[in-house]
Amino acid sequence: AISDGDLDAVLTQPKPPLLQLVMSKSDASGWGDLVHGVILLSWVGHVEPARIPLAVLGGVCGASALLSIGVLFQSLAFWLGPVDTLARQMWEFVITFSLYPERLFGGPLRFVLFTFLPAAFVSWMPATLVRDFSFETLGFVLAGGVAFPLVASWVFRLGLRSYTSGNRVGQGA
Repeated sequence: AISDGDLDAVLTQPKPPLLQLVMSKSDASGWGDLVHGVILLSWVGHVEPARIPLAVLGGVCGASALLSIGVLFQSLAFWLGPVDTLARQMWEFVITFSLYPERLFGGPLRFVLFTFLPAAFVSWMPATLVRDFSFETLGFVLAGGVAFPLVASWVFRLGLRSYTSGNRVGQGA
């Protein structure tokens, strides 16, 4: 939307632009997938009924972190121009690394996976919250679920300040 000029139409409406963009790209089946995942986890016995609220909280915080990471990667277009391919690759790195067990990674790569490509907040921390509850893990999960959206929102607003119209009239597009 940023590099294609589609952001112009969003900015003319009285709604928060980031929320409108995110919701316009969301799919209702994703919410069903979230609920379905919790039901399946409880059905196969990986989550006992008392831990279902933790699974829901972990899932929501993980989804919030993943969505925010996508917003951060796509927001690079404000400064770098068309970054669709790069942002998609970075998004896929996060998903790929979040599928592997945390213990496979150590040292500098582990640092990267908790910061720049924060796969840890997408899957490992929420899973640890449900599997081996501790207040420390709860704090990390909540921090990731709240901090990433705040940072993504801040970066998007910062990018909006430097945004110039994507109008392509007269450019032969």
